[in-house]
Amino acid sequence: MGEQPVPPEKSRKREWVRHECKYSNAMWHADWHIIKDPDIEGLNLMAFMDDASRCIAGWGIFDEAAPEKSVHVLRHAIELFGKPASMLPGKGPCFTAGKGRESLFEDELGRSGISLAGPRPGRPQIGAKLGRFFRTFEMELPYFEDVEAFMEHYNERRIHTSLDVAHYEVPLEAFRRKRTPEGYREAHPRWMEEYSKD
Repeated sequence: MGEQPVPPEKSRKREWVRHECKYSNAMWHADWHIIKDPDIEGLNLMAFMDDASRCIAGWGIFDEAAPEKSVHVLRHAIELFGKPASMLPGKGPCFTAGKGRESLFEDELGRSGISLAGPRPGRPQIGAKLGRFFRTFEMELPYFEDVEAFMEHYNERRIHTSLDVAHYEVPLEAFRRKRTPEGYREAHPRWMEEYSKD
């Protein structure tokens, strides 16, 4: 009898870990999406999502995606929800200008004191959370009168499975529950480094 071939070692599956900020306004995600719904097909949805709560802090519908429109939606979102400590935008030209140059959006972040976040080692790549939101948007929008009604439902009435499902928590409730305690940011200058729930 000859030697039996040794099967190659199977690579171990990586354990799934949810990466999310501990506090609201620690980090927002930002991206654009081309709408596929037949009633408004081809229009562009711009959205900002709070990482800790999945709350949509700001959004807008436009004929075309443009940096100045990203800035407009950002300013309005800050008026409603306060300023995030950092921003994780998509990679498109509405957010970045390329090597050695600063885009209109990056300039606005700098003036507002919002740091520009990038993917960290061992962290999911950009866009997963907003990508999932955009899929939900496309699937559920036909059941609502308009985009505003959908957004209100998403933030204020729709239970989100990544939140406290046992208590039927919705994104806006999670945003309020996960706010940083009064004075916490000032007392803990490195508070952003504590954000992960690993």
